[in-house]
Amino acid sequence: MTVVIQPIIGRICDGDSKVNWKQMLIILTASVIPVFLSLLLFPNKIIGIISIGVLMLLVNTSIPFTNNVVSNYRNNGINLNFGLARGVGSLSFALASFIVGRMVNSFGVNAIYLSGIILAILLIILILSMPSYAEEIKEASIRENNQKDSFFKKYPSFMLMFMAFGLLCTTLNMTNTYLLQFLMEIGGGSSELGTAFAIATVVEVPILFCFEFLNKKLSIKKLLLISSFGFVLKALGYALSYNVITVYLIQFFQILGYGIFASSSVYYVIEEIDLGDQSTGQALMASVMSIGSVLGSLIGGLIIDYFGVRIMLYVNVLIGIIGILMVLMALKKK
Repeated sequence: MTVVIQPIIGRICDGDSKVNWKQMLIILTASVIPVFLSLLLFPNKIIGIISIGVLMLLVNTSIPFTNNVVSNYRNNGINLNFGLARGVGSLSFALASFIVGRMVNSFGVNAIYLSGIILAILLIILILSMPSYAEEIKEASIRENNQKDSFFKKYPSFMLMFMAFGLLCTTLNMTNTYLLQFLMEIGGGSSELGTAFAIATVVEVPILFCFEFLNKKLSIKKLLLISSFGFVLKALGYALSYNVITVYLIQFFQILGYGIFASSSVYYVIEEIDLGDQSTGQALMASVMSIGSVLGSLIGGLIIDYFGVRIMLYVNVLIGIIGILMVLMALKKK
């Protein structure tokens, strides 16, 4: 649902409506509060399942509008270090998980819902304090959207890049989703899974902090190409791995793969997409992780059921190679 809804809402913001990224972020964040309240006030299994699904939908849908802040400010002469912000986001996630985890141990699961409400209110206050330059952006948006070409016809190279990273994120999510099954085959378990994910999270933070420096040395397109190889090297490492220590070492490819992609994908949209189509572009690029999650889970599960984990890892490498070839095609296409 996120994959479908993100571009639709992005197109609404890019069109002639009076809703901009700031207003959309406030709407999405405010919508989270009643969902948390329903979890707090009605501890029912069915309500819980539906509410958590809605929460994931709302939070994932808000991501491209957070990214859109960068293009909005840059186009108005304000230079932001998005890599630094994104790195702080990863660290904040780790810190919040630790704190809320301790609160759950002391006060029960309601601590999660109360924390969610408090964080949503703080985020709304923060968003309200940020300038949006809505009029300048909206006027340019209307002028540029007077062109009758559809988004897909207007940006063929971007759509190729979008599909390429949809496949590359499939390789990432396929191994992430079924990493426990693989670890169990080579003598590991839940503890080793936690360690592997912790390594991947930690190593991506420095590259996010250093992204502005990297961008001064290499173009965004070259960084995306490097990122695509990082995704495939990680998939290849899994396919060739036969012990837990090797799996830990493979996590360092997160630096080249998702670590670079997280920031460069946002800047790629800023460079390649017209001002009036920025929300749609950011929404599509943000949705590649959702696409990868769906495809990775479905394809990976089917292959494991019929052929086993090792074959799944080999197919995963093949999907990644197709993704790299599509990246190369996108970079050559005007």
